[in-house]
Amino acid sequence: MKLSDLTAYRALADRVEALTGPEREADDQIFRATESAPPFQYLNKLIALSWHEQEQAYFAQVSDDMRVRYEPPHFTASLDAAMTLVPEGFVFSLDTFSSPAVAKVYLVRHDNCCVHTKRHTCATPALALTAASLRAMSGGEDGNV
Repeated sequence: MKLSDLTAYRALADRVEALTGPEREADDQIFRATESAPPFQYLNKLIALSWHEQEQAYFAQVSDDMRVRYEPPHFTASLDAAMTLVPEGFVFSLDTFSSPAVAKVYLVRHDNCCVHTKRHTCATPALALTAASLRAMSGGEDGNV
């Protein structure tokens, strides 16, 4: 992974942490930055998604005269979508008990009998898990998570 990718992940995490609710533009940026897998219906079909700046959307060119519009996952709105960003080797715990308006995510990596934990607090559970995952992808503020 390139340093520019790490910086991009940190910048995206900062942006997500500042949000008070879902944002489609952030979802699109996360999808592009993480090079997320295409949806299952496109897997193994040699169909690539391409971003069209003018239309601000992804399209799969199915044939010469047919293309299908694809909308990236709602990472900032859906906990299910946010869970797809959790890097391999990490587990998370979600806490919303301390304050109804705040979600805290504890993202943990287990390796060689060491446990690295980092807490992330955001306005919603999906935002917290998305930000925590982006921080983990970037190596975290302390290089551990």
